[in-house]
Amino acid sequence: MVNAEASSGELKRGWPIIVAALVGTGTGISALPMFTIGVFTVPLGEAFGWSRAEAQGVISMFVLGALIGAPAAGWAMDRRGVRIVTLLSTTMTAILFFALAAFTRSLMSFYAIALVMGILGAGTTSVTWSRAIIAWFKAKRGLALGLALTGSGVCGAIVPIYATWLVQTWGWRYGYAGLGLLPAVLAIPVTLAFLRMPKAAAQDDEHDHEHAWGQTLGQAISTRRFWFIGIGLFLAGLGTSGVIAHLIPMLTDRGFSAGDAARIASALGIAILVGRVATGYLIDRIWAPAVAAVVLAIPAASCIILALDNSPATLLTLAAVAIGFAGGAEFDLLAYLCSRYFGLKHYGAIYGSLYACFVLASGMAPPLFGYVYDTQGRYDPILYIAAVAFVAGVLLLLALGRYPNMIPKPMATNSPT
Repeated sequence: MVNAEASSGELKRGWPIIVAALVGTGTGISALPMFTIGVFTVPLGEAFGWSRAEAQGVISMFVLGALIGAPAAGWAMDRRGVRIVTLLSTTMTAILFFALAAFTRSLMSFYAIALVMGILGAGTTSVTWSRAIIAWFKAKRGLALGLALTGSGVCGAIVPIYATWLVQTWGWRYGYAGLGLLPAVLAIPVTLAFLRMPKAAAQDDEHDHEHAWGQTLGQAISTRRFWFIGIGLFLAGLGTSGVIAHLIPMLTDRGFSAGDAARIASALGIAILVGRVATGYLIDRIWAPAVAAVVLAIPAASCIILALDNSPATLLTLAAVAIGFAGGAEFDLLAYLCSRYFGLKHYGAIYGSLYACFVLASGMAPPLFGYVYDTQGRYDPILYIAAVAFVAGVLLLLALGRYPNMIPKPMATNSPT
């Protein structure tokens, strides 16, 4: 076991990496486009005559690009190191936000720039930053990852207000240019100052016996649990991603000012931050599917509140908070369920496959919500469908059953008889 002194020493040595990762994830492609697309949806429609589904379709381009770019970023990091890949990717993200501001002339140009940003900006995602965290932390690895990945919650709390101010004051082009400044003036300097990989990893003679057990990807795919987790979180991801992307237009349609809508959206961002930390705390102590049942069932009620007419601002804010809490919990739940039900020996391959289910939902939901609005003139139908999807996802996760007791016990000396 790692003693308390060594554990404390990890935080003393590794806090700069946590800061760098927090800033990097908060100004990367997994946070900035999703949390600000609602700010740009109506202005882009007014400027080019695009429907909301067309404007929101840019999220699908970011997601597609990230799915293409992430393996390439991982391959490059293995050969050139995390620092150079992260710096290049962050620089390209900043440049391509400026390109969105300067070169968008048609829907196809908008989509093309977003696709390239998703590919070249893949080194700004949490997958990249988690590699740096894992290299520095062992005893406090979970805490370090939780703190680092709150960058997206910080982004969700602050950046919609910042982007709304830019768009209202100078227009949408300056809004995208202002987003480009964030990785340029925040992430790049912090990365240059703080991102260092340990010169020599401290090797521990003790091995975590949990790492010795685990199903292969093929074995996991053949189980019902793999599909229950994948489909369950896919359904939840449809609801959270769709509402997060469209929350500001939903609220402005009800007569809220853009500023008031952005402030409610910022409460959602804070809830993501809290949900990420709180869920991690709870699933260490309570059966994770039970935690998921509560965290993902409450947003079903949120969707109904958002669908109803004349819901008061306080209730709408609480609905947004519940959606945000669920959005923050999903990555914690995915990682924990994957490790407990399939083990750690082949964790990367299994987690990556399940992660693809969630990312697919994140890419599909914004244009799907926009399509329903464009064809129906309101969000009510898709919000009711999302409520049902949340409940269905909860039922699938509750059907997972108890954790398998298949991890080899340490230091076994006698063979079973």
